[in-house]
Amino acid sequence: MEATDAVASCDFCGDFGIDWSYPADSFDLDELWGSEGAWAACVTCHALIEVDHWSAVLDRTMHRFGDDP
Repeated sequence: MEATDAVASCDFCGDFGIDWSYPADSFDLDELWGSEGAWAACVTCHALIEVDHWSAVLDRTMHRFGDDP
């Protein structure tokens, strides 16, 4: 994991202003969807990931994209 200065969106919740990136393998789900390289994380998602609170990361993602559980 490393700190970054890029202005981008969090790959976990979609918030802008990422501060961290996590190494990840690239993959393709099909010809339209996949991921290439590291995943960006905002301050909040980074803090949740670091304490292994994945259910809270999921809640942020679902809330952000309008599909609250």
